[in-house]
Amino acid sequence: MPPGPDSGPAGEGRSAQVLVQQGIDLHRAGRLDEAEALYRRVLATHGPVADALHLLGLAALARDEADRAIGLIERAIGAGPAPAAYLHSLAEACRKAGRPADAAAHYRAALERDPSLVDARIGLGDLARAAGDHAGTIAHCQAALDARPGDPRLHLRLAEAHMAARRPELACEHYRQAIALGLDHAGVHNNRGLALAAAGRPQDAVAAFHQAARLDPDDPMPLVNLGDALLGLGDADGAERVLEAALKLDPALAAAHLNLGNVRRRRNRLADAVRSYRRAAVLAPGNSRAQGNLGLALAEAGRIGEAIPALRQAVELAPDDPVAASNLCYGLCYDASVPPRAVLAAHRRWNARFGRASALVPPPDRPRDPGRRLRVGYVSPDFCRHPVGAFVAGPIHHHDRGAVEVFCYAAVARPDAVTARIRAAADGWRETAGLDDLALARAIRADGIDIVVDLSGHMAGSRLAAFAHRPAPVQVAWAGYPFSTGSDAIDWALVDKAVAPPGAEALFSERLYRLPLAWTCYTPPESLPALPALPPRDAVVFGSFNNPQKIDDATVALWSRLLASLGGSRLLLKAPAFEDKPVSDDFARRFARHGAPPGSIGFAGASSWHAHLAAIAGVDIALDPLPYTGATTTIETLLMGVPVVTLAGETCFRRHAVGMLGDAGLGDLVAGDAETYLARALALAGDGARRQRLRRDLRAAMLAAPVCDAPGFTRALEDAYRAIWRDACGSAC
Repeated sequence: MPPGPDSGPAGEGRSAQVLVQQGIDLHRAGRLDEAEALYRRVLATHGPVADALHLLGLAALARDEADRAIGLIERAIGAGPAPAAYLHSLAEACRKAGRPADAAAHYRAALERDPSLVDARIGLGDLARAAGDHAGTIAHCQAALDARPGDPRLHLRLAEAHMAARRPELACEHYRQAIALGLDHAGVHNNRGLALAAAGRPQDAVAAFHQAARLDPDDPMPLVNLGDALLGLGDADGAERVLEAALKLDPALAAAHLNLGNVRRRRNRLADAVRSYRRAAVLAPGNSRAQGNLGLALAEAGRIGEAIPALRQAVELAPDDPVAASNLCYGLCYDASVPPRAVLAAHRRWNARFGRASALVPPPDRPRDPGRRLRVGYVSPDFCRHPVGAFVAGPIHHHDRGAVEVFCYAAVARPDAVTARIRAAADGWRETAGLDDLALARAIRADGIDIVVDLSGHMAGSRLAAFAHRPAPVQVAWAGYPFSTGSDAIDWALVDKAVAPPGAEALFSERLYRLPLAWTCYTPPESLPALPALPPRDAVVFGSFNNPQKIDDATVALWSRLLASLGGSRLLLKAPAFEDKPVSDDFARRFARHGAPPGSIGFAGASSWHAHLAAIAGVDIALDPLPYTGATTTIETLLMGVPVVTLAGETCFRRHAVGMLGDAGLGDLVAGDAETYLARALALAGDGARRQRLRRDLRAAMLAAPVCDAPGFTRALEDAYRAIWRDACGSAC
């Protein structure tokens, strides 16, 4: 600091410099009133001493009097050649006064005077963070770290910046270094756990959350996050234990109730999950995830009329969240009260908000060689024992490698034997769990993919936002979603004439390519269980093996009429959700209200796959629900020799079974209205001889059908890829 006049206040013989230093000591000790008094004495007796003005400005800043601080610091700067520290202080005061542009200018001026002034770089980083400029935040913090290597707090800032920029792997490394350099605190371990989880490293995340909980056993948040990580690893029991422990620490913690709802939903305790989500929503009314997950749980419990308002509320609470909007899009597919064009309109609203981003520059080269070998990329979180896994395993294995090179972009939470088979069959396998949408798009671009195929639509794990970056010249939707994606970034949807008859174009934003054989391909397991003979019995046993969200009141009313028309007949409803007694009790009451005879409805929950198929084989006739028909369920039912009665609606999700039944020789079981559905179910119930023949012959018919002919289907799929590729080549010329 520059010295002041040599003489001090009257009679004291003290210099301005001594008084300023005493003020600094008091300032540092937190005795602000006494420090300010000394600074004012200096100014009163020695005139505009720059250090006194500057320090008085800092005192005003400490009192949140930013405007007064700015005036004092500007006077200090005007009193003589100002050191960089004064400019930095002025920047800090401007930032606190809500003048970010002035603050940035003063930070830069300070750095021009002293390029080693790390705090000014940190200030610029803070301004960038406040503006949502993640790249700027990272650049300034990295420059600060380069100037002050080994500073754990700079590593911490960089970790937070990389997390905000959705670069969790880089965040993990900076959290690790911050801890190694001494920030070995519970909060840092907890945040590192969040980064590890986002980077697709759940086991490491669990270890980080455990360490955070050990370091601060009174903080419930590490337990909340630990519960979420354990659930992701499939340990629902462990997740529930730690979340209940978190609620003992803080019964009003909304995040704990939310994650406990997720655990209970995973365990098919849907009524409990609904209660947990409702509690979370009450405790945190602005939490969109609580509302969104409440809507999902209500839908899974078959309460779609209550689910849709919750899903809409989630979108209202988080209009910038593509997941909330996707959940609503998918939920609307189950609501028969919503016209198909209104469902499409919701999907187009998703596109208007989230489907038009484009951050990849330049765009991919347009294709010009129609005959060359194609690189095809499949994007899904469901390369496992899942309908999508069953649909794509055959084509990926049977692709002609002379014509097609196959890449899989996978985010499989719990890999299994199906995952291993698909991975072994692919030419390239990319783990994408830790990649944000832009990073995924860049990975697809880097692999030179010609045709990229979305297998999720708006279902769980959707990556449609990555497609908005146009990572490939041609982008296609297939197999994983029952409706139009609504996205302008998806060029084509692969369908067939059964699920999308002429005129269906009006319900798609994509161009339609109708596959000639079937809209998808099912790969049966290597060991299908033997077919039991139909047991002798006096009454017919009907069955539905679809999830409750597909069974609306119109379906309940129709099935109740069927049961009432056939004395002694019974209906088995089997799905994982029905093991939750409140769910099955609710359905029993709904059937009773619609006149189903007492004791005619039975319920069964989750079981092993072979036990599930045995339950299917135990019924005489399967009934397809009306608003959203079965797909994989229908195939497996037919493979077990059980005929299915279906009603063909207007949209894909109401027509899944049409082509399958036609290929199996059961086109007469496809009804066009509810009365015909009822009549055909009754006719089949009265034709025991036909049902015996079907039990004997249906499996062979299905195995020979296009839907189970993986080699034949794959050739047709490759013809489709070649045709749309040639179309793109033509448009590029």
